[in-house]
Amino acid sequence: MALKGNLNFISTQLTGNIVTSSVSVPADLNSGDQYYEQRGTTVTEYHSESRIVSESMDDAYIKIKNMNLWVNTTSGSDGLGDMMVESDYMVYGSEASRSADITNYVEMKGINLTWDSDLDSNIFSKVYAQLKDELGADTLQDV
Repeated sequence: MALKGNLNFISTQLTGNIVTSSVSVPADLNSGDQYYEQRGTTVTEYHSESRIVSESMDDAYIKIKNMNLWVNTTSGSDGLGDMMVESDYMVYGSEASRSADITNYVEMKGINLTWDSDLDSNIFSKVYAQLKDELGADTLQDV
């Protein structure tokens, strides 16, 4: 089981630039305000600048690499929590490039979701369905 089709990844990348913003805090703040200690001063904050990057791939091939299952429990609780699934998947340039060399992936990413074995008996189908939903159900096909 795998997925094949067109992908569009949207991610953020740090530019290396630092953005500075300064705010003058009014002197007449109420004692419960989060900036009460800085009243009457100028607060300067520094942020790393980032940009949104869009990347597309035609004829991509997606294959699950591994899955980890565990029960999410609450400390001090006698009951069981949700069954959690953490899965890593590989994105290849094409099915042919994956067949030629399984280490020749373009990107490896992860996905986390809950799983109810009473509703979804096949965990692989559940993860692939979630991947299709997140990555583009209209452009990915089961293969």
